[in-house]
Amino acid sequence: MKESRKDASPQDYVWAVEALARRVPWRTVCIQKGVAVQRLLRMHGWNAVLHYGARNPGGASDLEAHVWVSVDDAIVIGGEEAGGFVEIARYPLRGRGIHARL
Repeated sequence: MKESRKDASPQDYVWAVEALARRVPWRTVCIQKGVAVQRLLRMHGWNAVLHYGARNPGGASDLEAHVWVSVDDAIVIGGEEAGGFVEIARYPLRGRGIHARL
């Protein structure tokens, strides 16, 4: 069993991912940032959940998607837009513990 190392807060990992995202030569969006933050947090002992959401604001051909990450039901990244989306999936599934693999 892996030892939990909570030597940094979830916001420290979010800051690191956001800082790196601003420096890469391509445009990063919520999916890349969300997967990176969720993976880092889980590697360091946090029970982070990756949420996938969708909305259809303007009709059948106007489907939008968004990803956000939560720790203990508090959104740590992607929360600014999450309220407008309906969650359609999450990883790990509800009830799976901290040692679920990505």
